[in-house]
Amino acid sequence: MKNSLYLFLVFLSITSCNAIFEEDLTGDTPVVIIPSENDTVYSNNVHFKWEEMKGASFYNLQIVSPNFSDIDAYILDSNIKITEFFQILEPGNYAFRLRAENGGYQSLYAGPFNFYVDSIEDLSEQFVSLVSPIDQIFINGASNLTVTWQNLFAADEYEFILKIGDTFVSGSVLDQEFDLSSLSKIIPSSFWDVEGTYFWGIRAVNLSSVSPYSSRQINVDKTQPNNPAAISPANDVTVPIASPVLFKWAMGIDPGTVNSPVTSTFEISSDISFTDFSAIPDIDTDSLSYTFPTTGNFWWRVKLVDGVGNQSSFYSTARKITIE
Repeated sequence: MKNSLYLFLVFLSITSCNAIFEEDLTGDTPVVIIPSENDTVYSNNVHFKWEEMKGASFYNLQIVSPNFSDIDAYILDSNIKITEFFQILEPGNYAFRLRAENGGYQSLYAGPFNFYVDSIEDLSEQFVSLVSPIDQIFINGASNLTVTWQNLFAADEYEFILKIGDTFVSGSVLDQEFDLSSLSKIIPSSFWDVEGTYFWGIRAVNLSSVSPYSSRQINVDKTQPNNPAAISPANDVTVPIASPVLFKWAMGIDPGTVNSPVTSTFEISSDISFTDFSAIPDIDTDSLSYTFPTTGNFWWRVKLVDGVGNQSSFYSTARKITIE
């Protein structure tokens, strides 16, 4: 009972502090700039913009189709830290609403506002909505990669382009294909021979117009992480069974030009050959606190694995620890 009361008081203290130091947004309403009620939008890349509200940490934007009274599809429910947002939408009727929030309060919703996305034939201000893979993905380049996109109203066909370089605009063209009728494209693994930053883009084409390219980044990481080095505890130490042991190691750096996130895999075994061992993967720090459940002699080691599966060439040197 005492513990429950203590936890309740801690929670009450934390939430009270949040409320004290946050601006009270209750009763306020954000001021929406665009779209306005019953607007017709002549681009599928719809621009939502609103005035900054004092004390707001972020804004909750919700978009539905066709309206909030009769929802067929929930297009978006997202928290946005800035005061504008772009969303690609198919032709049709939509509605949106917006509220401001911080750690302690929420404002009233502005809206809902109804608007219509027009089905115009001119592609010059339309954008293809890319589906997969996600932007700035890391891959090791060992396999083919399929990229996909959504159909754009008024498009007769699509053009695909693949580049390597610092940006999509300045990159060197590696591959280009015209007259695509499908909504996907397989990029062979042969294009990933060089570690680096790649960009793929899609644009829509019809008889009278061409859309701008929509593009995403692909990071190809082919380099193994450096080998880790054990730091502590020292080799052949003795520790009481009731004491947690803090293991530390040096992770080094990823020596490649593209650096996907590196994690550690910690292994512990009752024999120096590690014929049977327990592993703790995906450790995103250079240390681990571990309490041994039994007494005896144990050996521990670490290897590094990056975000695309490249592994360090060697484990750290195995160290012995005795639990008694």
